[in-house]
Parts: sequence; C-alpha cells; structure tokens
Amino acid sequence: MVSNGTLSPELAIQVLVQFDKSMTEALESQVKSKVTIKDALFKKEDSQETVGRVKIVACDSKLLLQ
Repeated sequence: MVSNGTLSPELAIQVLVQFDKSMTEALESQVKSKVTIKDALFKKEDSQETVGRVKIVACDSKLLLQ
C-alpha cells in the first residue's frame, strides 16, 4: 500500500505498531499453549535446509509502550 501511494509511510508505521500491540495483548490474554519446533525445514527459492534447532528472537512487549 505504501509503494502504490495508498498509505503514507508514517501511517504504515503506526499501523504496524498498533498491530504489534494488539497481537501482544491477544497472545498474552488468549493463548495458553506452548510450541516446540523440532527439525525445521527452511526453503528458499531453489534450496532448502533442515535444522535441528531454531532460535526465535522476539521483543519485550513493554518496549512497545515506550
């Protein structure tokens, strides 16, 4: 939407920040399960790789409120 001029870059950032806040609140209040990833398969165009361990990096939701 930004690239075709429908949305300004500033408004796009505001939408993304609000989405992150809303998702954080929803996940904290509605999701009570844990996920385990084993042997993940990553695919990219003409190649793929299976890895035994995946590290997911996330931000502290409290940082979104600053």
